Amino acid sequence: MLMFWALFTIAETFERELDKLQAEETKGWITEFNAGLWLDGVAQETFVGTSWSKVGVVPGLHTVAVKTFAEPVERATGSILVKPAEIATMELKLTT
Repeated sequence: MLMFWALFTIAETFERELDKLQAEETKGWITEFNAGLWLDGVAQETFVGTSWSKVGVVPGLHTVAVKTFAEPVERATGSILVKPAEIATMELKLTT
């Protein structure tokens, strides 16, 4: 019974430490992916994460530019055709 209790205590400690490390990693990840985004060269929007969306975009061809705030600064630019009453998606790859 003593062996079981020791293993249980070790497992509980490991789980608490793992939760703590995951929380710290998540905070670092959010900082790393904090970025500014421009649509058609106007009105920079700051966002946190790896995705962004916007409603009410006028149909047509638009340019999207992304720049991270963390060092090293990474950038990406792309064009997207937004059709009326449809959802448009694109993927950008950041480069330094």
